[in-house]
Amino acid sequence: MGKKKNFFEKYKSPIEGISSIIQAVTVIILVIVTICYALSTNEMVKIMSDEFEASKIPYLTISKVDLQQVSNGVELNIFLSNQGENPLYIDMLNINFFENNTAVHDSVVDSELGSGETKYYTSTRFFTELEERQLISIKAYYSHAYFREKEFCHETMVYFYSNQLIPISSKTCN
Repeated sequence: MGKKKNFFEKYKSPIEGISSIIQAVTVIILVIVTICYALSTNEMVKIMSDEFEASKIPYLTISKVDLQQVSNGVELNIFLSNQGENPLYIDMLNINFFENNTAVHDSVVDSELGSGETKYYTSTRFFTELEERQLISIKAYYSHAYFREKEFCHETMVYFYSNQLIPISSKTCN
């Protein structure tokens, strides 16, 4: 059996051996950095995809609710605003008048609302005796005007007291 050679004996000088070690360590570090870069790039692609999807989401708000006196009672006026950058399509406007723990539905269907546009809807339900303390829920179901695969909802709750509508809450109800 022959004598085992020292690592540095393969090279003509110890400097060549050290430079080979430095190159090997540098390559390993470069591989690790490349893997980290690939993982962070994949994460950035996911974030950008989520941001793109979020930019397509329409954003509807019920900007104002008021009462108007008419000849046979009072009617409810609802102002819907598209706060998003994309047009939206209102599928249904659902108004619940909670009278003695029962709900009465009133709906307006099929209307388009452009970006930054506000539309005014009047409840077709007239009422001569609105209870002094009554909770009213208004839900607007809508979707993107061009991408109709997903439906969204915005709900506003108001309380009728002393001939005034007092806003209680406004939220997305998906």
